Amino acid sequence: MRGQLDLKGDVVGGVSVAVLTIPMSMGYGLLAFQPLGDGYVSYGIVAGLFSAIVILALTALLGGAPSLMYAPRSVVTLIMAAVVLEGVTKGPAAVVTGGNVTRRLTLVFFIVLLAGIFQTAFGALRLGTFIRYIPSPVMAGFQNAVAVLIILAQVNALLGIPQNVPLGHLALSVTRIQPLTLGIGSLTALLMGFGQRLTRRVPPTILGLLTGTAVFYAFWALGYGAYLGPTLGRLPEALPLPRYFTGFGSLLADRALWPVLFILTVGAFSLAIVSTRDVLLCVRVMDGVTGERSNGSWERLRIGVANIVASGFGPFPAD
Repeated sequence: MRGQLDLKGDVVGGVSVAVLTIPMSMGYGLLAFQPLGDGYVSYGIVAGLFSAIVILALTALLGGAPSLMYAPRSVVTLIMAAVVLEGVTKGPAAVVTGGNVTRRLTLVFFIVLLAGIFQTAFGALRLGTFIRYIPSPVMAGFQNAVAVLIILAQVNALLGIPQNVPLGHLALSVTRIQPLTLGIGSLTALLMGFGQRLTRRVPPTILGLLTGTAVFYAFWALGYGAYLGPTLGRLPEALPLPRYFTGFGSLLADRALWPVLFILTVGAFSLAIVSTRDVLLCVRVMDGVTGERSNGSWERLRIGVANIVASGFGPFPAD
């Protein structure tokens, strides 16, 4: 009977985590790929899904603290987006890749490979000991700034304005705001924030996602499609296969890309530092809840190896 209860709890827990992680990872993938333009929206969503699938599976196989499950996070997502913007969409990369989709995606996932290498080194050399001396107010400010920047990045989509309008010029674009789009987005956000007060049977994230989607298509069926924002569009058909490893080798062999790879390496190093600090924080919090004592160095090593192996499948980094 005890075994059956444990199995039931494991299954329910696994389903709950999956239901929460999948839409969250899709959203983070969308944010991370936003600097590449609207044509890469579907690729970002697939990368988020692959992060939730491949990295979670790899970290489970590698073993470690059972209470820790790794998935994309907001802080890492914003840094990833910044590295993609500076290292892939601007400068020499924009010239060398020439709009080649596969080449650009290979550069993006090469960042994941480099970040995983640095994370693995931090864990193997126990360098997290030094990272823990970063002041908590600094990290709190950093994480809150990330939250604000993510909100600001989504203002245009929330208002239904198709082009990116700077905040200072929003007053000049009031007539372009779509009230229905704003209403559905606000309803979704409210349900995600306060949905637990309505029901505890459905996670707030899922409640907001399902209700917002249902309301959107209800208005669409009533003939108000022209007053609503677009859908995410068709996703590319792709299986989680290690198709990018050969592309990583071609990047290293192309001398024209070496300046780009240097920029990506610096960005990946910053990504690894913040991710490592985040992992240490999660380990400390979960140990306080479970009463266990996890091996922080192994956890950093575990997520680093998982990101290295997963990079060839086309995800973006998790921690």
